[in-house]
Amino acid sequence: MRIREVVFEGPDGLGEPVRYALGAGHAVVGPNEPLLGWLSILLFGGDGGAGWEGLLRVEVEEDGERRAIERHLGPFQAIEPLMDPAQAAARWLRPLPRPVVLSPQERERLSALLPQLEAELSAQSELERLDEELRALQHEIFTVDTRIEELERARAAEREALDRAAPFRAVELPADLDARLEAFDRALARRSEKEARLRKELDAVQQWERESPVDPLRDVRLWSGVGVGLGSMALGLLTAWKGLAILAIPAFGIPAAILLGAISASQQREQAARRRGFLEERLAELERSFASESRGVQELFAATGTESVEQFRAWLQAAREADEAARRATAAREAVEARDDIRQAAETKARLAREVETREKKMAGLAAGSFRSAGEIQREINEIRSRLSGEEERADASSEFVDAAAGFAGCDRATLLRTLGKRASQLLSALTDGKWKSVGWGASGGLAVKGDSGVARFPELSHEDREAARAALVFAVAEARGGPLLLDRPFDDLPAAFQARLARALKWLAGQGVQIVHRTEVAGFRRDAAVVEAA
Repeated sequence: MRIREVVFEGPDGLGEPVRYALGAGHAVVGPNEPLLGWLSILLFGGDGGAGWEGLLRVEVEEDGERRAIERHLGPFQAIEPLMDPAQAAARWLRPLPRPVVLSPQERERLSALLPQLEAELSAQSELERLDEELRALQHEIFTVDTRIEELERARAAEREALDRAAPFRAVELPADLDARLEAFDRALARRSEKEARLRKELDAVQQWERESPVDPLRDVRLWSGVGVGLGSMALGLLTAWKGLAILAIPAFGIPAAILLGAISASQQREQAARRRGFLEERLAELERSFASESRGVQELFAATGTESVEQFRAWLQAAREADEAARRATAAREAVEARDDIRQAAETKARLAREVETREKKMAGLAAGSFRSAGEIQREINEIRSRLSGEEERADASSEFVDAAAGFAGCDRATLLRTLGKRASQLLSALTDGKWKSVGWGASGGLAVKGDSGVARFPELSHEDREAARAALVFAVAEARGGPLLLDRPFDDLPAAFQARLARALKWLAGQGVQIVHRTEVAGFRRDAAVVEAA
């Protein structure tokens, strides 16, 4: 596969598109160009384009056919790679870490540092153990406090219930309360019946009394009759018409009838007043008799703030409920107090507080100058021991790119050695100027090289020889299988002689039609390559 063009557009058309046109051979880009990062994302799903957001359009040619590929780059955008990411170690070369070689002074310094770190680790481990125990004790104190709070809540609930029941319990109820209430109901019914009858009669008497009394002296009929009678008598005596005197008899009859009616009404009012007084006395006597008969119940009404039997019975129900709630609260408090953990809570809390104080004092002494966790100190100790024992040097990173090269070539390790081992050895000899004659590998593990000085495993090689061994294997596979091959400054820190030999190898590889995209600022690599810049 050959990459012909790469175009990147910002989101929503922001900014001008960035375009790179690539040829078939060795193309180099500057150290600040993002092209290699975009291609690593496209091919292997790498993170070289982190921080970019937009649309990546790539035109590729494969088996003589061109096709366009689009990928959206974003902070949370998953990219489907065009190639197996497991091949990245053989197609995308970045600098190998340089082996660390300890000087005698550094080894002596690290050896002297170990006892100090071990003492610090011991103190920090003890500090963390005490801290863990302290947290456990604090949790226990929290549990004990919860129990103490449970007792306090039970006591508070009892006090509240007793306070609610106190006003009800302050009223002394007679033993024959039900009989008294029944007698009160009967007496109240009798009084109500008599009172209704007496008040009905009293209302009638008062109504008659309230009627306007007749004043005969203001009655026109009275004076008219007297006037007619006196006039008739005067005419009969003083004139010749003696017969007119007889008219005085009916004339005087009318006033006489009016006066008799007034006398009768006055007598009836006096009788009604006496009847009213009698009825009022009967009502007062009825009230006195009822009050005397119901004195005990009325006193209960006054003590309980009620006015009727219905209200008093509701008060009794509330009193029973309050009393029952107080009994339940007392029983709950007694049950809580009877528990062993509650009885021992105060003593347990005091003991735990003493243990907490003891550990806090120990921790105060150990914490002076402590700023790292035991895990961090242990990691530093392990790293120092690893460096002193050479484990870091013995770690073989070449196994990864042997497997990647086999995946690149589409075969297993044995087939890769059989088909491309000779070509890789030729390239290794050329890159190391004959120092190492051949390279090989087994069914597992990493690379081994052979030269006049004998056989050496990959971890035993110098940094320059490691890069040469890796490049020999990768270049042999690329020569056989084609590109693209991404080089992200893997050789920039090598000596000039190595770089010159690598430049010749890259020129030869590009001449075989292998597409190489190389990010570097080394003039020797850029001299015989096509420099690509954004358009």
